[in-house]
Amino acid sequence: MTDDSRLSGALHKVYYLLDAVTEELLYIGRSPTPLERLYRFRAKYKREVILGPCQRFVFFEQAQTAEREAIRRHQPPYNKKIMSATGMFGKKQTAETREKIRQSLLGGKRSAETRARVSLARKGRPTNTGKKWSPEVRARMAVAAKLREERKRNERK
Repeated sequence: MTDDSRLSGALHKVYYLLDAVTEELLYIGRSPTPLERLYRFRAKYKREVILGPCQRFVFFEQAQTAEREAIRRHQPPYNKKIMSATGMFGKKQTAETREKIRQSLLGGKRSAETRARVSLARKGRPTNTGKKWSPEVRARMAVAAKLREERKRNERK
């Protein structure tokens, strides 16, 4: 089964997750990107699952209704409730909410002891083990950074 979610991101999909061995239905969900949900399910439950059939809908409300009906009909073990959360679909977070989230994700201060242990562990290791940028790419990145700074300055005015 091929997944074209990158090409048709506007479509809402109701997907079925099946046990990889027995093909027993485990979960029914709704997402524009069922493959991402498959990977998250595997990581969360440490269980090998496969993506079953996907139903595609143009309208969010249709997908939500279909998901609820499928859960009610099949009662998969990993669906706790017969509901379909709207999530943040069609909504925007306020600047205040975004700032609260940003603050919660910022790291806390490390103790002097912790900083010393991290420093000791990193001694002798190269700081940049990634790709070395060519001079042309570095020049393009510098131009992009200057444009970003200019845009920020203009937004503040």
